[in-house]
Order: sequence, then structure tokens, then C-alpha cells
Amino acid sequence: MMNEAQIVEHARSFLRKNDFLGGYYPQLLLNEKESEIWSLFWFTTRMMDDIFDSKTTSKDVEKSDSLTDVLYNLTRTKPELKMAISIFTENSDGIFDFQSLAMLLASAKSEKKLFGKDRSNSMVAYFNLIDAKTKLPLQFYAELGRTSKDNPHFDLFLTWMARSVQLFDDLLDFYSDVEHGKNYITSEEMNFLQCETQQDLLFQINAMQSLRLAIFLHYSVDAYKLSSLFWKEPIGWFGRSILEACWSMIADSRAAPLPTGLLNNDYFLRHYVGLTSLPMDMLGTSEKTKYSIFNPVITHYIKSYKLFDFNQVEDLKDRLYKESYHAVIKSLPQSDISEDVETQFQKAIHLDARKWYDPNQNFGMNLFNWEELRNIGLNYFRGNRSQTQTVRKFTGRRNFHTRIIRI
Repeated sequence: MMNEAQIVEHARSFLRKNDFLGGYYPQLLLNEKESEIWSLFWFTTRMMDDIFDSKTTSKDVEKSDSLTDVLYNLTRTKPELKMAISIFTENSDGIFDFQSLAMLLASAKSEKKLFGKDRSNSMVAYFNLIDAKTKLPLQFYAELGRTSKDNPHFDLFLTWMARSVQLFDDLLDFYSDVEHGKNYITSEEMNFLQCETQQDLLFQINAMQSLRLAIFLHYSVDAYKLSSLFWKEPIGWFGRSILEACWSMIADSRAAPLPTGLLNNDYFLRHYVGLTSLPMDMLGTSEKTKYSIFNPVITHYIKSYKLFDFNQVEDLKDRLYKESYHAVIKSLPQSDISEDVETQFQKAIHLDARKWYDPNQNFGMNLFNWEELRNIGLNYFRGNRSQTQTVRKFTGRRNFHTRIIRI
């Protein structure tokens, strides 16, 4: 039986290997206690998803109706899952309760049934799933990072951020979802593409991709503007880096369904964020020590560098917004961003002029080598937080060229 420290270690290790971008990277931006709670929470969420997605899922779990029965059947053969749930619900200071856990369980349990390959759900049903599956964890993460719920734009930001991220993620995972018998292309999209079945979509991949990216851009621009209100907090750093990475992928014409078994979605997108797990994998120490080393390093990097110039997003829109797509785009809910938010956003963009962006890059990948990471980490431990101008050019396989410039 593992103790609390061991289960946190186990959770972090699991996320580093299985969900670096969605689980391991975010915990590196939080304070230590909150980082441990997030790691246990996301470990639990991923484990539940894996169990419900598994072809060997226990019939007892499938048939369970009440939260108590589901939890019992999920945890009876996985004591580490039961312990993780117990620790993060007891230590989250009321931010995350069993009612929230019930919503996550309900969405995980019903997702495959409601979004099976032979079903086509409306955009409303899809967004309802995102609100339970993606927005709720983002809210938990934001509150762990001490983001105030009193901000009048807090809920709207989480909604638009969750929808943007999931729209993009489900596009990249399209082939994998087909393999697992799931379909996240909505009935509105299917009708517009004149497809009746998921099999039909396989012959309309390029059109489906363009349409989904156009819808993503519709939401991500407003999500980004709202995120600027939170750029002094972990949720703002995380949100900004993910959206900029997605835009960079689109600019490179690489935002497309990924072939199964070739590149993992998490592995592919993390390079556009500029992150790699290699230094963590190579460092033969505990996850607690890795957190101590990389928390200041990753936080400094994400706060200091921009991955994509927002002013170029309009060019991406022009590329994707064919005249015929406007009917679909106009039918989507608008974010209703106030003039006050627009003003604050323009100020934030003006003040946050630091960026790295090379329009000639052919893969948005930046890598510090291990020696650089070690030295930066040691400097932080010694209390030396001054950073000199860094200009690094990396050339490797497949002619990767990336320039990182801090101004």
C-alpha cells in the first residue's frame, strides 16, 4: 500500500509518460502543494478515461448507475486510484468536491455511448460534453492557481478556452477516435459536408479539417483575448501557450488528423509549445526533485516567450474562411466580449511585445539541451534569477530550424 508521497510520485510519473502536455506540464506552473493536488486529480481523470475507453472494461463498471457504485467498481482493483481521489478531494480546500467528480464520471461513462461512431450529435450536445469534460478541469486548475472567480470574465474565458482546445484536440485525434469507435464531428459539420456516416468523412478529410479549423479559429481568438486578463496567473500562461502552439501548427499546415501509431497527439503538440520531456526522463531523481528543478525553468520560459504573433491570426482566418463556411461560422454562439476586454487586451498585447517567431521555421520546435536546463535550474536554486539574452538555433533531423529570441 502506497503512502501519500508515493502516490503523488506515482501520479507525476504516470503523467510524464502518458500525458505530458495536459497533465505534467500544467503542474510545473503551480506552487508545490497545488502541483501535487493537480497531479493526483489529472491522474485520476486519465485513469477513468482509460478504463471507460478500454475494450475490456468491466461489465460492473459499465452497468453502474450511482456514483458510489461507479467509484467502488473503478477502485476495487486499483487501490492507487481510490487513494488519489481521497487525497485530492480532501486537500483541495473545497474547490473540488464529489459533485464535481460525479460530473466527470458521468461524462466519461456516457461519452463513448453518446458519441459512438454511428451517432452524430449536435454542436450543443458536443459543447455540453466539453463543459463537463474540459471546462471543469480547467476551472479546477485555475482556482488551484489562485485565479479569482470574482472576475466577471472568468467563466466566459474558461468556456471559450475549453471549446477551443477540445475542437483542436478532437481534430488531431480523429483517426484514433475512429479506431476507438467515437465520433466528435457534429451533425452541423456532417450536414455541411454532406456526410451521413463517419466512413463518409474519411473521404472528406481535407474539407472536414478546414471546416473544423475555421470553427476553432472562431473561438480561439476570443479565448485568447480573454486569456490576456489572466496572464499573471498559471491558467493564463497555460492557455496562451496552448493557443499560440495551435496557431503555429496551422501556420505550418500541420494541424491535421494524425495517423494512429505514428505520432502521439501530446508528443506532437508539445513541441509547438517548445517543451520536451527528455531532460525529465533522463534525470534519475524523484519526481519531487524534478518539480523543484523545472518549476522555475518552465515558468520563466512560458512567461517570457511568445510562440506566435497574434497579429498573424487574421491571415490564418483568411486562409480558412472560405465564403461557403460563413453560414456555419455565423450559426455558432458569439462570445460577446465587451469593449473593456478589447481595450485591456490591446494594452496587454502592446506590453507583451516579447516574442519568438521565425516565419521561415518549418516546425515550431525549440529545445534547450540538458546542460542549459541544468545550469538555469542551478542558478534559480542559488537565488540568481537574472537572465541574459538567449539566442539559440537548433538544427537537427528533418532540418528543424527554430530561433528563440528574448527581447
